[in-house]
Amino acid sequence: MIRVNVVVEGQTEEDFVKRALYPYLLEKNIVVTPRLVLNKRSGGSTARGGIHNYVAPKWDIQQWMKQDKSAYCTTMFDLYALPTDFPGINDIPPGSTPHQRVRHLEQAFSTDLGNPRGFIPYLQLYEFEAILFSNIEILDNTLSTLMSVSKLNELRQIIKKFEEPELINDDPTTTPSKRLFDLYPAYDKRVFGDLIAREIGIDSIRAECRHFNNWIERLEGVGPIT
Repeated sequence: MIRVNVVVEGQTEEDFVKRALYPYLLEKNIVVTPRLVLNKRSGGSTARGGIHNYVAPKWDIQQWMKQDKSAYCTTMFDLYALPTDFPGINDIPPGSTPHQRVRHLEQAFSTDLGNPRGFIPYLQLYEFEAILFSNIEILDNTLSTLMSVSKLNELRQIIKKFEEPELINDDPTTTPSKRLFDLYPAYDKRVFGDLIAREIGIDSIRAECRHFNNWIERLEGVGPIT
């Protein structure tokens, strides 16, 4: 078995890796183990979940890779609202497309860590909720039960403006999560995020989300660490 440790931004991503990605990759002899990212160290105590600066996640990743040298390490952080000290964030080439920007940041991330063998950086374009737009019928069927009214037409209007779900923009008022909160006020990321993603299925998400698919392809293509 090939092992991959996954440093995740929040509890929804942790649940997603455990409940959706784990069984999917296990069939390919890959075992993924998620852990909430470190956000603060103070004395002998630590706090996990959320990214407030780059220093803590960097230290966390480096420590886990030192402690478990026989496993790969990857991340699942949102591109949206990355901290201002994140590698590469201040020198993104002008006019870059969203896909070019996220690849630039991932490469800068790996470079800043010293390009360690076994590290596979991944930033979700733009945030976790983007993948839920991979199947708006399943998305609406799950969330419309909260309001006893369908918002499928509104979802169709959103998705037709973008070539793919991952391109739904990163303005604070129109991010994928903000759009869901506006349509379904009772939407709770922790309760419904992982559930909807599992209903949609990894293969369907891969078919609609190019950057996510590239990540899974990289994980599927790794060999044993020697």
